[in-house]
Amino acid sequence: MKHRDIQVKSKKILATILLTTTFFTVGFSTMTASADINPDTVKAEELEKKLPQLMGGEIDSKILEQYNVIGKVSDDNGFTHYVMQQMVNAIPAENGELHVHVNKDNIITSVTGDVNEKEIHLNGKITVDETKAQDIAKAAFGAEDGFVYQIKQYATTDGIAYWQVSVGSKEGSETATVYKVDAMNGTIIETYKANHDVANISGKASTGIGKTTAGKDVTFPTLVDQQGTHYMQDSPADDAKNTVLDILSVKKDARNNKLYSVGIINSINGQFTDRGAVDAYINGRAVYNYYKNNFNFRGVDGKKQQIVSMVNDSSSPSNAFWDPSSQTMKYGARNGLSLAAAMDIVGHETTHGVINNSSNLDYKGQSGALNESLADTFGHFMDNKDWTMGEDIGWILRDFEHPTNHNQPDHMNNFQNLPETNDQGGVHINSGIMNKAAYNVINAIGQEKAQQIFFTVMRHYLNHASDFNQMKEAMVQASHDLYPNEPQVAVEVNNAYANVGLGEIINNIKQSNILPEQQIEVTQTDNVTSIEFSEESGTLPTIYGQKEEKNKKTVSLKIKKNSKNQVQYLIC
Repeated sequence: MKHRDIQVKSKKILATILLTTTFFTVGFSTMTASADINPDTVKAEELEKKLPQLMGGEIDSKILEQYNVIGKVSDDNGFTHYVMQQMVNAIPAENGELHVHVNKDNIITSVTGDVNEKEIHLNGKITVDETKAQDIAKAAFGAEDGFVYQIKQYATTDGIAYWQVSVGSKEGSETATVYKVDAMNGTIIETYKANHDVANISGKASTGIGKTTAGKDVTFPTLVDQQGTHYMQDSPADDAKNTVLDILSVKKDARNNKLYSVGIINSINGQFTDRGAVDAYINGRAVYNYYKNNFNFRGVDGKKQQIVSMVNDSSSPSNAFWDPSSQTMKYGARNGLSLAAAMDIVGHETTHGVINNSSNLDYKGQSGALNESLADTFGHFMDNKDWTMGEDIGWILRDFEHPTNHNQPDHMNNFQNLPETNDQGGVHINSGIMNKAAYNVINAIGQEKAQQIFFTVMRHYLNHASDFNQMKEAMVQASHDLYPNEPQVAVEVNNAYANVGLGEIINNIKQSNILPEQQIEVTQTDNVTSIEFSEESGTLPTIYGQKEEKNKKTVSLKIKKNSKNQVQYLIC
Protein backbone atom coordinates (compact mmCIF):
# COMPACT_ATOMS: atom_id res chain seq x y z
CA MET A 1 0.00 0.00 0.00
CA LYS A 2 1.33 3.45 -0.89
CA HIS A 3 2.68 5.61 1.94
CA ARG A 4 2.62 9.38 1.79
CA ASP A 5 2.74 12.56 3.82
CA ILE A 6 -0.36 14.73 3.82
CA GLN A 7 -0.50 18.43 4.48
CA VAL A 8 -3.72 19.42 6.19
CA LYS A 9 -5.16 22.80 5.48
CA SER A 10 -5.54 24.95 8.54
CA LYS A 11 -8.66 24.01 10.44
CA LYS A 12 -9.13 27.67 11.36
CA ILE A 13 -11.25 28.13 8.28
CA LEU A 14 -12.77 31.48 7.39
CA ALA A 15 -16.20 32.02 8.85
CA THR A 16 -17.35 32.96 5.35
CA ILE A 17 -16.82 29.37 4.26
CA LEU A 18 -19.92 28.51 6.24
CA LEU A 19 -21.88 31.21 4.52
CA THR A 20 -20.64 31.76 1.02
CA THR A 21 -18.22 29.18 -0.31
CA THR A 22 -18.05 25.58 -1.35
CA PHE A 23 -14.89 24.53 0.45
CA PHE A 24 -14.06 22.25 3.29
CA THR A 25 -11.69 19.54 4.37
CA VAL A 26 -13.00 16.25 5.65
CA GLY A 27 -10.28 14.13 7.16
CA PHE A 28 -7.36 14.48 4.81
CA SER A 29 -8.96 14.86 1.43
CA THR A 30 -10.63 17.85 -0.08
CA MET A 31 -14.31 17.50 -0.79
CA THR A 32 -16.98 19.84 -2.00
CA ALA A 33 -19.57 21.24 0.38
CA SER A 34 -22.24 23.88 0.43
CA ALA A 35 -23.16 26.90 2.44
CA ASP A 36 -26.03 28.40 4.33
CA ILE A 37 -27.63 30.94 2.03
CA ASN A 38 -31.33 31.62 1.76
CA PRO A 39 -32.25 32.23 -1.89
CA ASP A 40 -35.09 34.56 -0.89
CA THR A 41 -32.84 37.01 0.91
CA VAL A 42 -29.37 36.69 -0.65
CA LYS A 43 -28.55 37.41 -4.28
CA ALA A 44 -25.94 35.51 -6.20
CA GLU A 45 -23.72 38.58 -6.64
CA GLU A 46 -23.41 38.83 -2.87
CA LEU A 47 -21.46 35.60 -2.79
CA GLU A 48 -17.71 35.67 -2.92
CA LYS A 49 -16.52 36.39 -6.43
CA LYS A 50 -13.97 33.66 -6.47
CA LEU A 51 -14.85 30.29 -5.03
CA PRO A 52 -12.09 27.86 -4.03
CA GLN A 53 -11.52 25.30 -6.71
CA LEU A 54 -11.98 21.74 -5.57
CA MET A 55 -12.17 18.40 -7.27
CA GLY A 56 -10.99 20.03 -10.47
CA GLY A 57 -13.72 22.62 -10.86
CA GLU A 58 -15.92 25.27 -9.29
CA ILE A 59 -19.27 24.62 -7.72
CA ASP A 60 -22.10 26.67 -9.20
CA SER A 61 -23.09 29.39 -6.72
CA LYS A 62 -26.76 28.59 -7.41
CA ILE A 63 -26.28 25.35 -5.51
CA LEU A 64 -25.20 27.33 -2.46
CA GLU A 65 -28.44 29.25 -2.49
CA GLN A 66 -30.35 26.05 -1.72
CA TYR A 67 -28.67 25.40 1.64
CA ASN A 68 -30.17 26.45 4.99
CA VAL A 69 -29.24 25.96 8.62
CA ILE A 70 -31.92 23.75 10.17
CA GLY A 71 -30.52 23.14 13.64
CA LYS A 72 -27.59 23.16 16.02
CA VAL A 73 -26.42 21.40 19.18
CA SER A 74 -23.54 22.00 21.61
CA ASP A 75 -21.49 19.22 23.22
CA ASP A 76 -19.37 18.89 26.35
CA ASN A 77 -16.16 19.43 24.39
CA GLY A 78 -17.12 23.03 23.71
CA PHE A 79 -18.11 22.42 20.09
CA THR A 80 -21.27 23.69 18.46
CA HIS A 81 -22.48 21.54 15.58
CA TYR A 82 -24.68 23.22 12.95
CA VAL A 83 -26.82 21.17 10.57
CA MET A 84 -27.27 22.56 7.07
CA GLN A 85 -29.66 21.12 4.51
CA GLN A 86 -30.10 21.64 0.80
CA MET A 87 -33.72 22.66 0.28
CA VAL A 88 -35.84 22.36 -2.87
CA ASN A 89 -39.06 24.37 -2.61
CA ALA A 90 -38.80 23.99 1.19
CA ILE A 91 -38.29 20.20 0.81
CA PRO A 92 -34.97 18.70 2.01
CA ALA A 93 -32.88 17.12 -0.73
CA GLU A 94 -31.71 13.60 0.01
CA ASN A 95 -27.94 13.30 0.42
CA GLY A 96 -27.79 17.04 0.94
CA GLU A 97 -27.13 17.35 4.67
CA LEU A 98 -23.96 18.96 6.03
CA HIS A 99 -22.63 19.39 9.55
CA VAL A 100 -20.51 22.44 10.38
CA HIS A 101 -18.34 22.08 13.48
CA VAL A 102 -17.32 25.18 15.46
CA ASN A 103 -14.97 24.88 18.43
CA LYS A 104 -15.05 26.66 21.80
CA ASP A 105 -13.03 29.54 20.33
CA ASN A 106 -15.76 30.04 17.72
CA ILE A 107 -13.52 28.73 14.95
CA ILE A 108 -15.00 26.59 12.20
CA THR A 109 -12.85 23.45 12.32
CA SER A 110 -14.53 21.27 9.73
CA VAL A 111 -17.58 20.41 7.68
CA THR A 112 -18.78 16.85 7.20
CA GLY A 113 -21.61 15.30 5.25
CA ASP A 114 -22.99 15.24 1.72
CA VAL A 115 -23.28 17.72 -1.07
CA ASN A 116 -25.20 17.38 -4.31
CA GLU A 117 -23.07 18.97 -7.00
CA LYS A 118 -26.09 20.09 -8.96
CA GLU A 119 -28.95 22.50 -8.52
CA ILE A 120 -32.20 20.59 -7.96
CA HIS A 121 -35.67 21.50 -9.23
CA LEU A 122 -38.88 19.59 -8.67
CA ASN A 123 -39.84 17.46 -11.64
CA GLY A 124 -43.59 17.77 -11.39
CA LYS A 125 -46.46 18.86 -9.17
CA ILE A 126 -46.99 17.49 -5.68
CA THR A 127 -50.44 15.90 -5.45
CA VAL A 128 -50.03 13.66 -2.37
CA ASP A 129 -50.14 15.51 0.93
CA GLU A 130 -48.87 14.28 4.31
CA THR A 131 -52.20 12.79 5.37
CA LYS A 132 -52.66 10.86 2.14
CA ALA A 133 -49.08 9.57 2.28
CA GLN A 134 -49.70 8.24 5.80
CA ASP A 135 -52.87 6.49 4.67
CA ILE A 136 -51.02 4.85 1.77
CA ALA A 137 -48.21 3.63 4.04
CA LYS A 138 -50.55 2.33 6.76
CA ALA A 139 -52.59 0.46 4.16
CA ALA A 140 -49.40 -1.18 2.88
CA PHE A 141 -48.29 -2.02 6.43
CA GLY A 142 -51.60 -3.72 7.06
CA ALA A 143 -51.47 -4.22 10.84
CA GLU A 144 -54.70 -3.52 12.70
CA ASP A 145 -52.91 -1.26 15.16
CA GLY A 146 -50.43 0.25 12.71
CA PHE A 147 -49.51 3.88 13.29
CA VAL A 148 -47.13 6.41 11.78
CA TYR A 149 -44.36 7.28 14.23
CA GLN A 150 -42.28 9.40 11.86
CA ILE A 151 -42.82 11.11 8.51
CA LYS A 152 -40.35 13.18 6.54
CA GLN A 153 -40.32 14.62 3.05
CA TYR A 154 -37.37 14.57 0.67
CA ALA A 155 -36.54 15.35 -2.95
CA THR A 156 -34.22 13.23 -5.06
CA THR A 157 -31.44 14.71 -7.17
CA ASP A 158 -33.73 14.05 -10.14
CA GLY A 159 -36.37 16.31 -8.62
CA ILE A 160 -38.81 13.64 -7.47
CA ALA A 161 -40.47 14.56 -4.18
CA TYR A 162 -41.47 11.74 -1.84
CA TRP A 163 -42.69 11.11 1.69
CA GLN A 164 -40.63 8.81 3.90
CA VAL A 165 -43.21 7.26 6.21
CA SER A 166 -42.19 5.05 9.15
CA VAL A 167 -44.96 2.77 10.39
CA GLY A 168 -45.01 0.56 13.47
CA SER A 169 -47.43 -1.31 15.70
CA LYS A 170 -48.84 0.16 18.90
CA GLU A 171 -48.28 -3.23 20.51
CA GLY A 172 -44.63 -3.15 19.53
CA SER A 173 -44.59 -5.22 16.35
CA GLU A 174 -41.16 -6.22 15.14
CA THR A 175 -42.24 -5.36 11.61
CA ALA A 176 -41.71 -1.59 11.83
CA THR A 177 -41.32 -0.54 8.20
CA VAL A 178 -40.27 2.53 6.22
CA TYR A 179 -42.20 3.38 3.05
CA LYS A 180 -41.13 5.91 0.44
CA VAL A 181 -44.32 7.29 -1.11
CA ASP A 182 -44.04 9.31 -4.32
CA ALA A 183 -45.53 12.73 -3.54
CA MET A 184 -46.46 13.22 -7.18
CA ASN A 185 -48.42 10.06 -7.93
CA GLY A 186 -48.80 8.15 -4.63
CA THR A 187 -46.89 5.01 -5.64
CA ILE A 188 -44.61 3.30 -3.14
CA ILE A 189 -41.14 3.54 -4.63
CA GLU A 190 -39.19 1.75 -1.87
CA THR A 191 -39.84 -0.29 1.28
CA TYR A 192 -37.43 -1.46 3.97
CA LYS A 193 -37.57 -2.68 7.56
CA ALA A 194 -36.79 -0.19 10.32
CA ASN A 195 -36.15 -2.53 13.23
CA HIS A 196 -33.02 -2.48 14.97
CA ASP A 197 -44.89 5.54 26.16
CA VAL A 198 -44.84 2.71 28.52
CA ALA A 199 -47.29 2.82 31.44
CA ASN A 200 -45.61 4.04 34.63
CA ILE A 201 -46.32 2.68 38.10
CA SER A 202 -47.22 4.91 41.03
CA GLY A 203 -45.51 3.66 44.14
CA LYS A 204 -42.70 3.98 46.63
CA ALA A 205 -39.06 3.23 46.00
CA SER A 206 -38.00 -0.18 47.27
CA THR A 207 -35.46 -2.91 46.57
CA GLY A 208 -35.79 -6.18 44.68
CA ILE A 209 -33.48 -9.18 44.63
CA GLY A 210 -32.80 -11.79 42.00
CA LYS A 211 -30.19 -13.79 40.12
CA THR A 212 -28.64 -13.10 36.76
CA THR A 213 -28.33 -15.80 34.11
CA ALA A 214 -24.74 -16.25 35.25
CA GLY A 215 -26.00 -17.06 38.75
CA LYS A 216 -24.91 -13.82 40.42
CA ASP A 217 -27.08 -12.54 43.28
CA VAL A 218 -28.04 -8.93 42.70
CA THR A 219 -30.21 -6.23 44.25
CA PHE A 220 -31.83 -3.42 42.34
CA PRO A 221 -34.33 -0.58 42.83
CA THR A 222 -38.03 -1.28 42.33
CA LEU A 223 -41.32 0.48 42.81
CA VAL A 224 -43.84 -1.07 45.21
CA ASP A 225 -47.53 -0.28 45.04
CA GLN A 226 -50.08 -0.11 47.86
CA GLN A 227 -50.74 -3.85 47.61
CA GLY A 228 -47.03 -4.60 48.14
CA THR A 229 -46.31 -5.71 44.60
CA HIS A 230 -42.80 -4.83 43.39
CA TYR A 231 -42.39 -3.68 39.80
CA MET A 232 -39.21 -3.78 37.75
CA GLN A 233 -39.18 -0.03 37.27
CA ASP A 234 -37.15 2.56 39.14
CA SER A 235 -37.81 6.25 39.68
CA PRO A 236 -34.53 8.16 40.00
CA ALA A 237 -34.68 11.79 41.04
CA ASP A 238 -32.61 13.15 38.15
CA ASP A 239 -32.21 10.35 35.65
CA ALA A 240 -34.16 8.27 33.17
CA LYS A 241 -36.44 5.49 34.33
CA ASN A 242 -35.43 1.92 33.68
CA THR A 243 -38.31 -0.46 32.90
CA VAL A 244 -38.54 -4.12 31.93
CA LEU A 245 -41.70 -5.46 30.28
CA ASP A 246 -42.79 -9.04 30.02
CA ILE A 247 -44.18 -10.12 26.65
CA LEU A 248 -47.23 -11.98 27.90
CA SER A 249 -48.52 -13.12 24.55
CA VAL A 250 -48.01 -12.64 20.84
CA LYS A 251 -50.75 -13.00 18.28
CA LYS A 252 -50.90 -12.45 14.56
CA ASP A 253 -53.26 -10.17 12.70
CA ALA A 254 -54.86 -10.92 9.33
CA ARG A 255 -51.64 -9.97 7.52
CA ASN A 256 -49.35 -12.02 9.79
CA ASN A 257 -48.04 -8.99 11.67
CA LYS A 258 -47.15 -9.62 15.32
CA LEU A 259 -49.20 -7.97 18.05
CA TYR A 260 -47.71 -7.97 21.54
CA SER A 261 -49.48 -7.97 24.90
CA VAL A 262 -47.09 -6.76 27.60
CA GLY A 263 -46.92 -5.95 31.30
CA ILE A 264 -44.24 -4.63 33.65
CA ILE A 265 -42.29 -7.47 35.27
CA ASN A 266 -43.44 -7.75 38.89
CA SER A 267 -43.12 -9.80 42.05
CA ILE A 268 -45.37 -10.04 45.11
CA ASN A 269 -42.49 -10.27 47.60
CA GLY A 270 -39.68 -8.46 45.74
CA GLN A 271 -37.92 -11.67 44.74
CA PHE A 272 -37.58 -11.93 40.97
CA THR A 273 -37.03 -15.34 39.42
CA ASP A 274 -36.98 -14.36 35.72
CA ARG A 275 -33.23 -14.23 35.17
CA GLY A 276 -33.55 -12.79 31.69
CA ALA A 277 -35.59 -9.90 33.09
CA VAL A 278 -33.01 -9.35 35.84
CA ASP A 279 -30.26 -9.26 33.19
CA ALA A 280 -32.18 -6.77 31.07
CA TYR A 281 -32.78 -4.55 34.09
CA ILE A 282 -29.21 -4.63 35.45
CA ASN A 283 -27.56 -4.35 32.04
CA GLY A 284 -29.98 -1.65 30.89
CA ARG A 285 -28.97 0.54 33.82
CA ALA A 286 -25.29 -0.24 33.20
CA VAL A 287 -25.64 0.94 29.59
CA TYR A 288 -27.41 4.08 30.75
CA ASN A 289 -24.61 4.82 33.22
CA TYR A 290 -21.96 4.18 30.57
CA TYR A 291 -23.38 6.89 28.30
CA LYS A 292 -24.03 9.20 31.22
CA ASN A 293 -20.58 8.86 32.83
CA ASN A 294 -18.52 8.97 29.66
CA PHE A 295 -20.43 11.48 27.54
CA ASN A 296 -22.97 13.14 29.87
CA PHE A 297 -25.60 11.64 27.56
CA ARG A 298 -28.71 10.40 29.35
CA GLY A 299 -31.13 7.97 27.75
CA VAL A 300 -31.31 6.97 24.11
CA ASP A 301 -32.18 10.56 23.19
CA GLY A 302 -29.82 12.39 25.55
CA LYS A 303 -32.86 13.87 27.27
CA LYS A 304 -33.48 11.24 29.93
CA GLN A 305 -35.84 9.11 27.86
CA GLN A 306 -36.48 5.96 29.86
CA ILE A 307 -34.76 2.70 29.00
CA VAL A 308 -37.44 0.15 28.11
CA SER A 309 -36.65 -3.52 27.59
CA MET A 310 -39.07 -6.27 26.56
CA VAL A 311 -38.12 -9.85 27.41
CA ASN A 312 -39.43 -13.35 26.72
CA ASP A 313 -40.15 -12.75 23.05
CA SER A 314 -40.91 -16.33 22.09
CA SER A 315 -41.83 -15.19 18.59
CA SER A 316 -38.25 -14.09 17.91
CA PRO A 317 -35.96 -16.84 19.24
CA SER A 318 -32.22 -16.19 18.98
CA ASN A 319 -32.86 -12.55 18.20
CA ALA A 320 -32.73 -9.14 19.84
CA PHE A 321 -33.61 -5.87 18.19
CA TRP A 322 -34.32 -2.18 18.68
CA ASP A 323 -37.84 -1.19 17.66
CA PRO A 324 -37.86 2.51 16.70
CA SER A 325 -41.64 2.69 16.58
CA SER A 326 -42.01 1.88 20.27
CA GLN A 327 -38.50 3.01 21.29
CA THR A 328 -37.88 -0.31 23.03
CA MET A 329 -35.35 -3.14 23.06
CA LYS A 330 -36.77 -6.62 22.55
CA TYR A 331 -34.95 -9.76 23.64
CA GLY A 332 -35.62 -13.34 22.67
CA ALA A 333 -33.73 -16.37 23.98
CA ARG A 334 -31.36 -18.98 22.62
CA ASN A 335 -31.15 -22.41 24.21
CA GLY A 336 -33.08 -21.10 27.20
CA LEU A 337 -30.74 -18.13 27.76
CA SER A 338 -32.06 -14.61 27.27
CA LEU A 339 -29.99 -12.49 24.91
CA ALA A 340 -30.28 -9.75 27.54
CA ALA A 341 -27.73 -11.75 29.58
CA ALA A 342 -24.99 -10.57 27.19
CA MET A 343 -23.85 -7.09 28.18
CA ASP A 344 -22.48 -6.37 24.71
CA ILE A 345 -25.83 -7.27 23.11
CA VAL A 346 -27.71 -4.95 25.47
CA GLY A 347 -25.18 -2.21 24.70
CA HIS A 348 -25.61 -2.93 21.00
CA GLU A 349 -29.42 -2.66 21.04
CA THR A 350 -29.43 0.49 23.20
CA THR A 351 -26.92 2.11 20.86
CA HIS A 352 -29.34 1.52 17.99
CA GLY A 353 -31.66 3.76 20.00
CA VAL A 354 -28.97 6.43 20.32
CA ILE A 355 -28.36 6.27 16.56
CA ASN A 356 -32.10 6.39 15.90
CA ASN A 357 -32.27 9.63 17.89
CA SER A 358 -29.20 11.27 16.34
CA SER A 359 -27.71 10.51 12.91
CA ASN A 360 -30.62 8.11 12.25
CA LEU A 361 -28.61 6.05 9.77
CA ASP A 362 -30.78 4.34 7.17
CA TYR A 363 -31.03 0.64 7.93
CA LYS A 364 -29.94 -0.57 4.51
CA GLY A 365 -26.78 -0.88 2.45
CA GLN A 366 -23.61 0.77 3.71
CA SER A 367 -25.41 3.14 6.07
CA GLY A 368 -27.20 0.14 7.61
CA ALA A 369 -23.94 -1.80 7.96
CA LEU A 370 -22.41 1.29 9.56
CA ASN A 371 -25.41 1.41 11.90
CA GLU A 372 -24.77 -2.21 12.89
CA SER A 373 -21.04 -1.67 13.34
CA LEU A 374 -21.47 1.39 15.57
CA ALA A 375 -23.87 -0.61 17.74
CA ASP A 376 -21.32 -3.44 17.91
CA THR A 377 -18.51 -1.01 18.71
CA PHE A 378 -20.29 0.54 21.68
CA GLY A 379 -21.35 -2.93 22.80
CA HIS A 380 -17.64 -3.74 22.90
CA PHE A 381 -16.80 -0.56 24.81
CA MET A 382 -19.23 -1.68 27.52
CA ASP A 383 -17.94 -5.27 27.58
CA ASN A 384 -14.31 -4.99 26.55
CA LYS A 385 -12.83 -8.14 28.04
CA ASP A 386 -12.71 -9.73 24.56
CA TRP A 387 -13.29 -8.93 20.89
CA THR A 388 -16.41 -10.99 20.31
CA MET A 389 -20.14 -10.28 20.56
CA GLY A 390 -22.52 -12.56 22.48
CA GLU A 391 -19.98 -14.84 24.14
CA ASP A 392 -21.66 -14.41 27.56
CA ILE A 393 -24.56 -16.58 26.39
CA GLY A 394 -22.28 -19.07 24.62
CA TRP A 395 -23.15 -17.77 21.16
CA ILE A 396 -20.51 -15.72 19.37
CA LEU A 397 -22.27 -13.57 16.79
CA ARG A 398 -19.37 -11.51 15.46
CA ASP A 399 -15.62 -11.12 15.97
CA PHE A 400 -13.92 -7.72 15.68
CA GLU A 401 -10.44 -9.16 15.33
CA HIS A 402 -11.36 -11.90 12.88
CA PRO A 403 -14.65 -11.03 11.08
CA THR A 404 -14.06 -13.77 8.51
CA ASN A 405 -14.53 -16.37 11.26
CA HIS A 406 -18.23 -15.50 11.12
CA ASN A 407 -18.71 -15.06 7.38
CA GLN A 408 -18.05 -11.32 7.35
CA PRO A 409 -15.57 -9.51 5.12
CA ASP A 410 -12.71 -7.63 6.80
CA HIS A 411 -11.60 -5.52 3.84
CA MET A 412 -13.27 -3.48 1.09
CA ASN A 413 -11.79 -5.86 -1.47
CA ASN A 414 -14.31 -8.40 -0.19
CA PHE A 415 -17.29 -6.08 0.21
CA GLN A 416 -20.49 -7.89 -0.74
CA ASN A 417 -22.77 -5.80 -2.93
CA LEU A 418 -26.08 -7.42 -2.02
CA PRO A 419 -29.68 -6.50 -2.89
CA GLU A 420 -31.85 -5.05 -0.14
CA THR A 421 -33.88 -8.25 -0.18
CA ASN A 422 -30.82 -9.95 1.34
CA ASP A 423 -30.27 -8.69 4.90
CA GLN A 424 -31.25 -5.14 3.87
CA GLY A 425 -28.23 -5.05 1.57
CA GLY A 426 -25.90 -6.97 3.88
CA VAL A 427 -26.12 -4.83 7.02
CA HIS A 428 -25.04 -7.74 9.25
CA ILE A 429 -22.44 -8.90 6.73
CA ASN A 430 -20.50 -5.87 5.53
CA SER A 431 -20.47 -4.45 9.04
CA GLY A 432 -17.46 -6.74 9.51
CA ILE A 433 -15.32 -4.26 7.54
CA MET A 434 -16.24 -1.41 9.86
CA ASN A 435 -15.77 -3.67 12.90
CA LYS A 436 -12.25 -4.52 11.77
CA ALA A 437 -11.53 -0.81 11.34
CA ALA A 438 -12.87 -0.17 14.86
CA TYR A 439 -10.59 -2.94 16.15
CA ASN A 440 -7.66 -1.21 14.46
CA VAL A 441 -8.60 2.18 15.91
CA ILE A 442 -9.01 0.93 19.48
CA ASN A 443 -5.73 -0.97 19.40
CA ALA A 444 -3.89 2.02 17.97
CA ILE A 445 -5.09 4.80 20.30
CA GLY A 446 -6.78 3.04 23.22
CA GLN A 447 -10.43 2.86 24.26
CA GLU A 448 -10.62 6.20 26.07
CA LYS A 449 -9.77 8.31 23.03
CA ALA A 450 -11.49 5.91 20.64
CA GLN A 451 -14.86 6.01 22.39
CA GLN A 452 -14.81 9.81 22.53
CA ILE A 453 -14.14 10.00 18.79
CA PHE A 454 -16.73 7.35 17.90
CA PHE A 455 -19.40 9.00 20.05
CA THR A 456 -18.75 12.46 18.60
CA VAL A 457 -18.93 11.08 15.06
CA MET A 458 -22.07 9.05 15.76
CA ARG A 459 -23.85 12.03 17.30
CA HIS A 460 -22.64 14.98 15.26
CA TYR A 461 -20.69 14.09 12.10
CA LEU A 462 -22.91 11.61 10.27
CA ASN A 463 -26.27 11.89 8.53
CA HIS A 464 -28.89 9.31 7.62
CA ALA A 465 -27.20 8.28 4.36
CA SER A 466 -23.53 8.26 5.45
CA ASP A 467 -21.44 5.48 3.91
CA PHE A 468 -18.15 3.79 4.82
CA ASN A 469 -15.91 6.40 3.22
CA GLN A 470 -17.75 9.23 4.93
CA MET A 471 -17.38 7.38 8.23
CA LYS A 472 -13.64 7.18 7.71
CA GLU A 473 -13.40 10.85 6.79
CA ALA A 474 -15.52 11.85 9.78
CA MET A 475 -13.44 9.74 12.16
CA VAL A 476 -10.21 11.33 10.99
CA GLN A 477 -11.70 14.81 11.15
CA ALA A 478 -13.14 14.28 14.64
CA SER A 479 -9.77 12.93 15.78
CA HIS A 480 -8.17 16.18 14.71
CA ASP A 481 -10.96 18.29 16.21
CA LEU A 482 -10.91 16.54 19.60
CA TYR A 483 -7.14 16.11 19.86
CA PRO A 484 -5.61 19.04 17.90
CA ASN A 485 -2.39 18.90 19.91
CA GLU A 486 -1.92 15.18 19.27
CA PRO A 487 -1.74 14.89 15.46
CA GLN A 488 -0.60 11.28 15.66
CA VAL A 489 -4.11 10.32 16.85
CA ALA A 490 -5.57 11.40 13.51
CA VAL A 491 -2.75 9.59 11.69
CA GLU A 492 -3.48 6.34 13.52
CA VAL A 493 -7.22 6.64 12.90
CA ASN A 494 -6.62 7.31 9.21
CA ASN A 495 -4.39 4.27 8.92
CA ALA A 496 -6.85 2.08 10.82
CA TYR A 497 -9.34 2.63 8.01
CA ALA A 498 -6.70 2.51 5.27
CA ASN A 499 -5.87 -1.01 6.46
CA VAL A 500 -9.38 -2.15 5.55
CA GLY A 501 -9.20 -0.52 2.12
CA LEU A 502 -10.52 2.97 2.85
CA GLY A 503 -7.96 5.58 1.78
CA GLU A 504 -4.18 5.49 1.89
CA ILE A 505 -1.74 4.95 4.75
CA ILE A 506 0.00 8.15 5.82
CA ASN A 507 3.17 8.75 7.83
CA ASN A 508 2.50 12.14 9.35
CA ILE A 509 0.50 15.32 9.10
CA LYS A 510 2.07 18.63 8.25
CA GLN A 511 0.14 21.36 10.00
CA SER A 512 -0.37 24.67 8.21
CA ASN A 513 -1.18 27.96 9.91
CA ILE A 514 -1.38 30.02 6.76
CA LEU A 515 -5.02 30.90 7.20
CA PRO A 516 -5.80 33.59 9.78
CA GLU A 517 -7.98 32.80 12.75
CA GLN A 518 -11.51 34.12 12.49
CA GLN A 519 -13.31 34.94 15.73
CA ILE A 520 -17.08 34.70 15.39
CA GLU A 521 -18.88 36.48 18.19
CA VAL A 522 -22.49 35.44 18.68
CA THR A 523 -25.02 37.36 20.74
CA GLN A 524 -28.63 36.28 20.97
CA THR A 525 -31.89 38.07 21.62
CA ASP A 526 -35.36 36.55 21.64
CA ASN A 527 -35.78 36.58 17.87
CA VAL A 528 -32.53 37.73 16.26
CA THR A 529 -29.00 36.42 16.43
CA SER A 530 -26.29 38.71 15.08
CA ILE A 531 -22.85 37.55 14.03
CA GLU A 532 -20.07 39.92 13.02
CA PHE A 533 -16.82 38.67 11.60
CA SER A 534 -14.09 39.51 9.12
CA GLU A 535 -14.17 38.01 5.67
CA GLU A 536 -10.94 37.51 3.75
CA SER A 537 -11.35 36.61 0.12
CA GLY A 538 -8.78 34.78 -1.95
CA THR A 539 -7.86 31.25 -2.86
CA LEU A 540 -7.23 29.07 0.19
CA PRO A 541 -3.99 27.08 0.25
CA THR A 542 -3.97 23.42 -0.65
CA ILE A 543 -1.25 20.83 -1.10
CA TYR A 544 -1.18 21.75 -4.76
CA GLY A 545 -1.92 25.50 -4.63
CA GLN A 546 -0.44 28.75 -3.42
CA LYS A 547 -2.05 31.34 -1.20
CA GLU A 548 -2.95 34.65 -2.78
CA GLU A 549 -3.20 38.11 -1.34
CA LYS A 550 -6.42 38.54 0.58
CA ASN A 551 -8.78 41.47 0.76
CA LYS A 552 -10.42 42.09 4.10
CA LYS A 553 -13.88 43.47 4.66
CA THR A 554 -16.35 43.46 7.54
CA VAL A 555 -19.56 41.52 7.16
CA SER A 556 -22.57 41.60 9.43
CA LEU A 557 -24.81 38.57 9.49
CA LYS A 558 -28.25 38.54 11.04
CA ILE A 559 -30.29 35.45 11.70
CA LYS A 560 -34.04 35.69 12.07
CA LYS A 561 -37.03 33.40 11.85
CA ASN A 562 -39.79 33.86 9.31
CA SER A 563 -43.52 33.29 9.83
CA LYS A 564 -43.00 29.54 9.42
CA ASN A 565 -40.36 29.52 12.16
CA GLN A 566 -37.66 28.80 9.59
CA VAL A 567 -34.18 30.22 10.11
CA GLN A 568 -33.08 32.82 7.57
CA TYR A 569 -29.76 34.59 7.15
CA LEU A 570 -29.35 38.17 6.02
CA ILE A 571 -25.94 39.39 4.87
CA CYS A 572 -25.61 43.14 5.35
